[in-house]
Amino acid sequence: MRITRIAAQLGTLRVDWIQPLDASGPYRAFLERHGEGVHHLGVAVLDAPAFDTELAAFGAAGAGVTARGASTAPSSASPNSARFAWLETATPGGLTLELEQGAAVAAPGSTNEEPFNRVTQFAFVVRDVAAVSRHLARFGFAGLVIEPNVSLDRRYRGAPAGFEMLLGWNRTGEVPFEWIQSTRGPNVYEEYLAAHGEGFHHLGLDVPDMDAALARLTARGLAVTMSGAWNVRGYEGRFAYLDTERTGGVTIELLWNKPRSATHAD
Repeated sequence: MRITRIAAQLGTLRVDWIQPLDASGPYRAFLERHGEGVHHLGVAVLDAPAFDTELAAFGAAGAGVTARGASTAPSSASPNSARFAWLETATPGGLTLELEQGAAVAAPGSTNEEPFNRVTQFAFVVRDVAAVSRHLARFGFAGLVIEPNVSLDRRYRGAPAGFEMLLGWNRTGEVPFEWIQSTRGPNVYEEYLAAHGEGFHHLGLDVPDMDAALARLTARGLAVTMSGAWNVRGYEGRFAYLDTERTGGVTIELLWNKPRSATHAD
């Protein structure tokens, strides 16, 4: 595979934007099938024995390898030649995992402008969140905590809305995973399914002041596609999706959590 790649640091995570240069191949096939968007999430593996052990474990659990190889053009992001393998984990749920051996360790943080200095959520749109939970459990994921979400102050494409969804959560790692199943539309999740099928929908980013963040980013040309609020078991907050998927295929979700009193009892 011949590619052009740029890499950036988003908090402690490295993000690669990849343009395939070949007329065919897996990246080109992804673009034709899905359009622009997130192809995979990479997981760093320490060394060759650990890489081979992980491959064997995923294979025993039913996840084959769709592509494997090594980088032949190390970059400043990955100064050492790296082995990689893409795993067949995406159906259902849309999550393709990539094992990376020899990848550079992520920097401790970034100096991006707020809120682009820490990712606080990976979110996927799916058709059946319970089926995704069963599927991922085969590969070692903890079962998803599935709960209905009925948002407050809902707006969709500039108008009052009544969308609802099921949310499946896995919060065991550094960044929480969220799988979203629409139960009532219209909403941006149904739009995504119609255009792309199941897959990676948005990156969640926390902001200290939602109104200030929205004012700054909308002034730069971004539009709010859907928004709302929540008040669940004493946790209150707001969310807003921005239409950043126009270039690159990934929506940004801004998240604001109301500070809780130190004396508040759960």
